Amino acid sequence: MAAAAIILRVTLVLLAVQRCETLFMNITISGVQDETAIAGNYVGFSLEIYSIRAMIEQQSYSQLLQNLFDLSSATGTPRAGPVIRVGGDSSDASCFVPALAPVPAPSLHCTNNITPNDLQAYRQFALNGPNVSFVLGTNLMQGVPSVAAAHIRGISEAGLWPYIRGIEIGNEVDHWPKGVQLPFQKYEAAFESFLQAYEAAGLPSKQAPLVQGAVFCCVNPAYILGLRPYSERFRRKLRTVSYHRYAGSHCSHPNLTAEAILDRAASQGQAAIMREFVQAVAPTPLWAGETNSISCGGAPGVSDTYASTLWVLDYLAEMSKAGVVGANFHGGPDDAYAPVVYSTNVYGQKELTVRPLYYGLLAFTELVANKSSWLLTSSSGGKRQVEKSAELKNSAAHVAFSDSDHTTGCVVHRVLIVAKDQLPTVPATAAAETAPVNVGAEWRNDDAATGGEAQTGEASRDVTATTTVAVSVMLAQDALPPHAQPPSFGVLLRLRAPLDPTTTQAAAGKGKGRGIGQINATSGLDWAGQTFDGSRDGRLQGRRRPEHVQGQPYTAATEDLQTKVDLLSSSSEEAAERGLAEGQGGVGHHAEASQPRSVIAGAGSGVRYQFEMGRLEAAVLVLRSCPV
Repeated sequence: MAAAAIILRVTLVLLAVQRCETLFMNITISGVQDETAIAGNYVGFSLEIYSIRAMIEQQSYSQLLQNLFDLSSATGTPRAGPVIRVGGDSSDASCFVPALAPVPAPSLHCTNNITPNDLQAYRQFALNGPNVSFVLGTNLMQGVPSVAAAHIRGISEAGLWPYIRGIEIGNEVDHWPKGVQLPFQKYEAAFESFLQAYEAAGLPSKQAPLVQGAVFCCVNPAYILGLRPYSERFRRKLRTVSYHRYAGSHCSHPNLTAEAILDRAASQGQAAIMREFVQAVAPTPLWAGETNSISCGGAPGVSDTYASTLWVLDYLAEMSKAGVVGANFHGGPDDAYAPVVYSTNVYGQKELTVRPLYYGLLAFTELVANKSSWLLTSSSGGKRQVEKSAELKNSAAHVAFSDSDHTTGCVVHRVLIVAKDQLPTVPATAAAETAPVNVGAEWRNDDAATGGEAQTGEASRDVTATTTVAVSVMLAQDALPPHAQPPSFGVLLRLRAPLDPTTTQAAAGKGKGRGIGQINATSGLDWAGQTFDGSRDGRLQGRRRPEHVQGQPYTAATEDLQTKVDLLSSSSEEAAERGLAEGQGGVGHHAEASQPRSVIAGAGSGVRYQFEMGRLEAAVLVLRSCPV
């Protein structure tokens, strides 16, 4: 379907209702479909060379990749699985040792050995896994092309090339330590000489390039300025260009809190930076070859909590919209930011823990399934139509659209709402009035502009504030293709954490909602009613329980979005009891795949879908519009 022909209007209204005021976020999406389909294997992983065997030798790790693969498409046609990047700092500290060769003593830039057995383990994992492929890092820092070329010959001897998506030459060269730093011109020369040695050693280049170039990370002016000419010079040799991105750094800011990654600067702001690199390397695709919430191993209490779940959903959507074509999440088997970790129990057995970050990666993969593309949020004049109160400054909404189901002729909108604004902070001196919860963060009130003195105190959360967000999704009839009608109901998939007991009790007492999710939760999460808690094999536990959200016809001429939004009186649990929320399985197999009765609406009209969600919660509303 031509992009210009798909004019879609979806209006999202997020209303957080207090006794005396209404907090709101109105988003009107009125634009065309982005022409670029989102890759089903957008989400991948990145592991250090010394860590990969500890991960791929666990059967449950293969299953966790299979989960992503199963959700990427419902068509059943052959497709690419998740990409595993093997590299990082260990790329420039590892050297290949050929079979029968004596194992060398560790040297300055060869402290870790890669053996033929390692490469065979990669191959075996790819053979047994869900169509995975690898990006392998090689050692540029050691300075001798022939030494690194031995790694390329080893890949050939292992029969690994069919499973290789890319080869990296060096890692974060723009951030090398003093003593080995290269001016950009010397880096380009070294890159070229290593590339020539790799081609002579058997790097395939006839069918398609296999080099993932650059592998930069940082604000190095010479490397940033050199990125465009570098990409143009080596364009025919590069499959992708990699730039690493993190929302924060644990090295330079060891006291980062959840606010650091819930802020939209950690998602939309990071994507804006990457957009500049996307434009610099075009037409070569840009890949976030290493990414995560907070660098240097992550921040315990932030990177391994529900905060990372909410962050990553918004972050990946913004990165994809900025033109980044894939993202590999770094870490494992025991880092704070690792999506999946393995610990050794008292019996010497490996035990799996699925971190909150993985839930977000799984939900995002389902959001963009079936060759989806984004709907652009702009008015006819090209300006974004976003109205919201200051208190909902970090919450976000994204709409993915798919028309790839040619068998039924149905089109699917998946609307992601990420509510990630914590309760407002108040000074410690106001504790008696607001019954705050101490969160241990620094509070600062700067009155310099009015001649007062700056005060510093302990920040607390106002538990009397509302904890409920009411969502209204408007799908216009004339926004759909001519053959499709809005569905009578939408399918709602929630991603939730356990409720904070203090705010839940306070909210119940004030009649202001059901409480707020624990932003620091490390377990107890569920995606559409299922959880990984207690999972030993990497499979979701429990029955999948999506909810049905009944649609109500509306007429645009008489609709007042801000004053006529009616909250659903029944909870998700009540809906489940009435049998409205039954269903299980993956994309194409749960309630989304059923074809709800269409609501016939005339010109200038459509269907509205309403539901409630928590102040710290994510949800995906699936609207499947089919021919009458």
